[in-house]
Amino acid sequence: MSAQKPLTVLYALLHEAIPDITIYKNAVIDDKNNTPETFIQISETGNSPKVLGDGKILMRIAQCDILVVSKSKGANSSDAFNTLIEKIVETLWDNDIHYEYNNLGYDLSSSLAQGVFSINFEVVRAAYG
Repeated sequence: MSAQKPLTVLYALLHEAIPDITIYKNAVIDDKNNTPETFIQISETGNSPKVLGDGKILMRIAQCDILVVSKSKGANSSDAFNTLIEKIVETLWDNDIHYEYNNLGYDLSSSLAQGVFSINFEVVRAAYG
């Protein structure tokens, strides 16, 4: 449970574990020519009430996604994409964050692999004011 905004917490956890990877919040802000070959995009995709008290929402569940994009060699388990996925899994696991992971596939024409983690954060009311 956190009193901070979910993306702030998620960014801090990922940046500490993987400081050399660019992490974007909500949108990739670089143009096509300046976007790194490997990056992470985090976004809050939903938010719903969890605990009510005296007519007020005391706790919410925020749904967040972690999109991982990287140049890849396909099935090679030692490439940047698969190594990054392993680091994210370890970070989420170490912080008791439950997740679902979906491999979005590999694009032969661009040599890009993509995957997305979907997670839920319990957030106390103070985070949203």
